[in-house]
Amino acid sequence: MKKEDQYPLFCLIAFIIAFIIGAVKPLYSQDWFLESILALIIVPILVFTYFKFRFSNTSYTLILIFLILQVIGSHYTYSETPIGFWINDVFDFQRNHYDRIVHFAWGLLLYLPTLELYQKLSNNRKKTLLNYFIPVLFLVAMGGFFEILEWIVALIVAPDLGNAYLGTQGDEWDPQKDIALKLISSIISMSYFYLKNK
Repeated sequence: MKKEDQYPLFCLIAFIIAFIIGAVKPLYSQDWFLESILALIIVPILVFTYFKFRFSNTSYTLILIFLILQVIGSHYTYSETPIGFWINDVFDFQRNHYDRIVHFAWGLLLYLPTLELYQKLSNNRKKTLLNYFIPVLFLVAMGGFFEILEWIVALIVAPDLGNAYLGTQGDEWDPQKDIALKLISSIISMSYFYLKNK
């Protein structure tokens, strides 16, 4: 095995271990499967395309952290994670904000991998603000797509799991707030990498 392949393999093994641990006695088994679909799609794609496109080690680390956050959310459901309840106690919040943390992490952690993918597919490495902004648009669009997909899946596949799966916790503006968090965190990451590379 080549030395440069060792770290991505480590990340894959770390994710598999976390996923297996998260799959043991989840709070709601049907919800666990629905919440795990994203990881079950992303990880095989990363594995099968590895030799055609390799992300940086930093990107693999960021992807791993995001997927582990998802594993935790799918194990407990986002509205019932212990971390979220601990945050409630510390800041005296009225709802479990773990889902907000993961939505914020979407843009913060997945911006660099998205930027690398965009640069590879477009063969455009110009350091213009527009080229750094296009991944933001993609991440926000995908975030909106997943909000709609969650709603459809909840209606069709498991209407009885709607509250557990959607995790709105009585907030009618939950999807809009989730998308806003993805936008804000994507712009924060974009600003960091744009200024760093300039």
